[in-house]
Amino acid sequence: MHLGRLRQRPVSLDPGPSERWRLVQWLRLLDALHEGVSARELAVDLIARDARHYSAAEWDGSSERKRIGRWHRHALAVRDGGYRRLLNAI
Repeated sequence: MHLGRLRQRPVSLDPGPSERWRLVQWLRLLDALHEGVSARELAVDLIARDARHYSAAEWDGSSERKRIGRWHRHALAVRDGGYRRLLNAI
């Protein structure tokens, strides 16, 4: 294959540092959930070490639990086809 025919992605389409960080976190989340890690354990590892000490009521109302839920939904959407939007921009 002649490399001159490959289209280069415009620099503006490359994910920035925060977007790249978020995508990595989503991959870590999907891998951990596949291995049976609980949402609280994920929150401790990915977001806030203090979540380990939350009571059940504190955990239920915590922003960390809600963020893990959002990340899970977004990660599933990207895994299940949303990544194509990223690739179509190439």
